[in-house]
Amino acid sequence: MHIHPDIAIFAILLLVIFGFTARVISARRRGIQADHRWMEMIKYLGQISLALGVILQALELTHALDALEIGGGTIAADKIAGGLKSTLQATIHGLAVYIIAMVIFLVLRFTEKKELS
Repeated sequence: MHIHPDIAIFAILLLVIFGFTARVISARRRGIQADHRWMEMIKYLGQISLALGVILQALELTHALDALEIGGGTIAADKIAGGLKSTLQATIHGLAVYIIAMVIFLVLRFTEKKELS
């Protein structure tokens, strides 16, 4: 199985999101009202990872199309399909980080409202 080289970027973003999540949870356990900026950062980092995934896909798709252009139509269909599949991995990783960030954000928001009432 081939691991996409851009996955490190998304792993780092995910670790930062988990760090902000731990900070909010830690503050709540100590009975301190967590700063809303930390929760907003979770949401924004998720959005950045999604946008980054789309941008990386566009860049990789450009490279794949350049290879097709250079090949002059003599490239096998399985190579084309593999190249296109490879370009989608960045978007998939970015979308996965975005979904995780939004779930965390919504859970933190929901539990915050529950604590106040």
